[in-house]
Amino acid sequence: MEKEAPPPSYGAVDGQQQPPYPQPGMPYPPAQPGPTGAPPMYEPPKDRAPPGAGYQQPYTQQPQPVHQTIIVNASFGPQPMTTTCPMCNAFVTTTVEYNAGALPWIIAGLLCLFGCWLGCCLIPFCVTDLHDCTHTCPNCNRVLGRYNRM
Repeated sequence: MEKEAPPPSYGAVDGQQQPPYPQPGMPYPPAQPGPTGAPPMYEPPKDRAPPGAGYQQPYTQQPQPVHQTIIVNASFGPQPMTTTCPMCNAFVTTTVEYNAGALPWIIAGLLCLFGCWLGCCLIPFCVTDLHDCTHTCPNCNRVLGRYNRM
């Protein structure tokens, strides 16, 4: 079995070693005919500047900061209300969560003072009309506002 000779390198033309592509700042090699009489290799036009000459940084616009003004509706009440959520811009009916605020505690304290300390003083904690209300957006679950009884 006879070994074949390796093919010539990519830069070799007619047995001469040439760089595979022009290096920055160096002129292009002169056009030479190919090994089998093929047309000459590409040669750029002479009236052009060499690669990299006159390069300018492309203009990129800097992102501007976004200032978002949130207008809160101050008329939250004890009932769910229909409004536009300022966080997700959805038109929603708020979800209301009732929490015992100051009013049930004050009433329970007064009931204890007047002798209703055996369990009747806990009645204000069961009446939701005495509780504070927290309105949340059902879409993004963020608090939109609160309604305090006191």
